[in-house]
Amino acid sequence: HQILYKALTVLNGFVKPELRDKLNRLCFEFQDVELVDIQKKDFERIVIDRKNKDYERALDIARIILLNYSPSLNYGNENLLTLLFDMNALWEEYIFRILHKHKPAGTEVSFQNSAKFWENKRIRPDIVVKTENEVFVIDTKWKIIDSANPSDADLKQMFVYNLHWQAEKSMLLYPQLDQTDTDFGNYYYGNLGKKCKLGFVSMVGQNRIRDSRILADEIFDKLIQSASYS
Repeated sequence: HQILYKALTVLNGFVKPELRDKLNRLCFEFQDVELVDIQKKDFERIVIDRKNKDYERALDIARIILLNYSPSLNYGNENLLTLLFDMNALWEEYIFRILHKHKPAGTEVSFQNSAKFWENKRIRPDIVVKTENEVFVIDTKWKIIDSANPSDADLKQMFVYNLHWQAEKSMLLYPQLDQTDTDFGNYYYGNLGKKCKLGFVSMVGQNRIRDSRILADEIFDKLIQSASYS
C-alpha cells in the first residue's frame, strides 16, 4: 500500500487539473497509510502470490513512476516498459509529434511515408523532414546501443530510405543514457554521397519529462546544423 500511495502522490504533480480531483479522492483512500520514500529494493522484496496477484499491474506501473521512467530499464532483467507498452510505437509517434509541433518556419515534417519497394512490398520510414534545401530521414529505435556500434541491418535500412526519398542524410534516433552522437558517416557505394548518423536524446531531465520544444530543437539541430558542417 505504501508503494501505491507514493506513486499516486508523485502523479499529482503531472496530471491535468481535470484529473487531479479524482487522484485526490484515490489518495484519500490511503489516509491511514504512512507516506515513505520508495526505492528499488522495496520492489525487489515483493513476492507476487495469489493474495496480491490483482495488484501486480498497478505495482508495475508504480515501479515505472517511482524509479523514474527511463529506457535504462531495458538493461538486465528490467523489461517493464516493453511489457506494458509498445515502446517502439510510442517513441516513434512522440518524436514525430514534438517535431511537427515545433518545426521551424519553412520545414515540413511527415509521418510514415510509404513507397513501393519490391512487387507488393512497401517501405515506410518513421519521419521525413524537408527544409527549403534538403530532405532528411529519421528512423526511431527504442533500444539501448553503444554510440559506435549500430547494427548492419539498421544501416542498410537507412541507405534504402536515403535512396527512395532522395535524402542525402539520415539519422537513427535512440534513447540516451550516456552515449554521444556520431558524425554523419559516409555510405561507400557508387559515389552517391549518402550519409547516416546516430543521434541520442533523453526524455528525462532533473526527474521530469523534458520540455517538448527544447527536445524538438535539439533533434532538429542534430540534423540541420550538423549537416551544414558535414
